[in-house]
Amino acid sequence: WVAAAVCLCITLLFIVVRPAKDGPRFWFNLGGLCLVAVLAGTSIGVWNFYRHIYKYWAYDGQRVYAGLRADDPAASYLDAGQLAFHEDAHVDITKAVALASESKVCIAPVVAEASSRTAAVQFWAAGFDCCEKGSFSCEDVGAGMAHGG
Repeated sequence: WVAAAVCLCITLLFIVVRPAKDGPRFWFNLGGLCLVAVLAGTSIGVWNFYRHIYKYWAYDGQRVYAGLRADDPAASYLDAGQLAFHEDAHVDITKAVALASESKVCIAPVVAEASSRTAAVQFWAAGFDCCEKGSFSCEDVGAGMAHGG
């Protein structure tokens, strides 16, 4: 905001400066163009921040949890920005489900190797446009080293 305020002050200075005689109004025209540039640049910058960067900073400020088990209660980690699961947890790609709207939203359960079939699913892996019926291929889910996000 300091840079925008400095540019706005310089712009106003250009608009106020008058030539000594009734010559061309170069400084006034330059000030008008700078005013348009400052307003457009500030508006586009604010839009870009709230459209793209704000989400990053929202997650960056949240807690990171490591070593989670797939059967841990998910309600205990509501303040999480990142989760890293224990090595025995994996995404069950055969149980993937998709919801089609503007883009296809895909989810698949995160389960433990030794979990029972009747255990309630606590965590879900999610992605966009990366699944088919009974298949989930979002990001690095197929890599053996992927255990969180």
